Amino acid sequence: MRSRLDKAPVGVAPGIDFGSNSEGHLRFSYTNSPENIAEGMNRLEDYLNKRRSS
Repeated sequence: MRSRLDKAPVGVAPGIDFGSNSEGHLRFSYTNSPENIAEGMNRLEDYLNKRRSS
């Protein structure tokens, strides 16, 4: 996931940091304004769409 942090500046934590049952998942923090959360989700969506079409 390092490439995501470099290309779509959105911070996430790997699920494994929260226990073995969370491996393969991402954790997001929602302790921000709705506008900043929407911007982060838009950045992540753009990154994933570009990655899908590569």
